[in-house]
Amino acid sequence: MKRGVALIALIALITLTACQSDRNPGDPPAAELRQSRAACEADGGSFQRGGLLQQYFCRNALPDAGQACSTSAECVGFCMADTRTCQAEGPIFGCFAYIEDDGETVEICID
Repeated sequence: MKRGVALIALIALITLTACQSDRNPGDPPAAELRQSRAACEADGGSFQRGGLLQQYFCRNALPDAGQACSTSAECVGFCMADTRTCQAEGPIFGCFAYIEDDGETVEICID
């Protein structure tokens, strides 16, 4: 009897999992997502999910990507502390160290 109940529960779980979509509750309507994706890709970006909430965003290469820097004032984005170069693309998520405009190295986590 227990085996039959476990089998039915497993089948129900597999069925429910198959019905899930890749949409999050906070996602904008599908038409708006298509429009945002098209605009992002037309601008050379990559439309993807990111951050803890897995929201959609457009990641673009920055014009000064890889350029040597000593502070973030010299970059469109951050001057990355580990490489002393301007960040390659943005936005970026996660924890990293960058060099502030005054030359101080700061560690930060961005979601």
